Amino acid sequence: MAGVQFEVARYFASGRIGERLRNPEDGSFVWTTDRAGLIRLPNLEHGTFVATEIRPLPGYMLADPVVFVVADNEPTTITIRNYRYSEWNVLKIDGDTNQPLAGVVFEIAHHFGTGITGERIRNPHDGSFEFVSDSTGIVRFGALEPGSYVIIETRPLSGYRAAEPVIINVTGREVDTRVTIRNYRYAELTIRKINSITRAPLTGVVFEIFRPDGTRLINPQTGFHDFVTNRSGIIYLPVMDDGRFYLRETRALPGFIVDQEIIPFNIDASARQREHVLVVENTPAAGLLIVKVDAQTRMPLAGVEFEVRHADGRIVSGLPLDANQPGTPANSPQMAANGNFITDSSGRINLNHLAPGGYHVRETRALDGYQLDDTVHVVTITAGQQTVLEVENMPLAGFRLLKLTELPANPYRAWNLWFSTAIIMLWACLIPIIAD
Repeated sequence: MAGVQFEVARYFASGRIGERLRNPEDGSFVWTTDRAGLIRLPNLEHGTFVATEIRPLPGYMLADPVVFVVADNEPTTITIRNYRYSEWNVLKIDGDTNQPLAGVVFEIAHHFGTGITGERIRNPHDGSFEFVSDSTGIVRFGALEPGSYVIIETRPLSGYRAAEPVIINVTGREVDTRVTIRNYRYAELTIRKINSITRAPLTGVVFEIFRPDGTRLINPQTGFHDFVTNRSGIIYLPVMDDGRFYLRETRALPGFIVDQEIIPFNIDASARQREHVLVVENTPAAGLLIVKVDAQTRMPLAGVEFEVRHADGRIVSGLPLDANQPGTPANSPQMAANGNFITDSSGRINLNHLAPGGYHVRETRALDGYQLDDTVHVVTITAGQQTVLEVENMPLAGFRLLKLTELPANPYRAWNLWFSTAIIMLWACLIPIIAD
């Protein structure tokens, strides 16, 4: 080992070190090993000396001082061994699969018991303070001098949580110098939006996600708070923090009902549950078509008012969405001031926004000249289907009133009346002839 530096001094039995020997080549007290690893000390007087290593080669531990005795006319050779410091490395792996992770960046620095981080160790390969895991997941720090160090992960792989700092204590004689550091993925959230009847995916449904304090998550792809299902009905979030969240559907597709407005869920990556899947269903809106006709002529009746209630008595009111249900005619109700529905020019009320279930339909105002049908019609609405209710109105019965004038008792007056009537009729017949 060339280049190792020593000092040599007299040594006394009491352990006291005496005068140091001066190197005749440069006049200093330093003696350096040559290419052969040798230091030659010529013309030593007999006595006891001590060789003290003052600077070993990089990566090697300092050897203990060696005491030796020089006798008259006897050559003396002493052998001093240097041991390399332990070379430390980190094995970086996936915490779930144990697969190596390449490209993870670390720093290592001196660490003090008070928790203060000291000087960082430079990477001898590039002079930086960064050490990067290779294709086998290994980070090589090389030989470390005795002391306490802290290993800090500064840049984990995308989708992984940064590992906690690791403190190591180096004595220089460790056998196992590999530190295994695991990275765990962030939890993933997949939202699947489907038709509750056909199980088909629903594209274009809009959601927002918020925390218990009301803070809404930002979509990293758009920078907004909206999350929209893709053509597969999927919203995929590869990175989710742990905690309690709420999912709110803010815009359903036309023709569908929001089954559950707010869905609570928990994210807990520490439980090794990385993949969280929420399946959210939308029920297709159901249709009710009310047809109002004349019972005798079958002609449609416009302007007839109906009241629609749920089976539990709750009234159905409010303007429904237009073209709410695919494959059915558009909604066409006219609204009365009281919230009831009025038949259109085709005698129809088409409601496509009703949830499946039972309903009670009753006519509340008929047209003039028609008898009010106050029957309560019970109908059942099935999801994705249209129920048709036809209601007839009977026209009211009528009569003709003929008013006759009583003949006078005087015969002359009667003759005058008949004569006047005959003249008028004759004149009526002559008018067309005169006109020609």
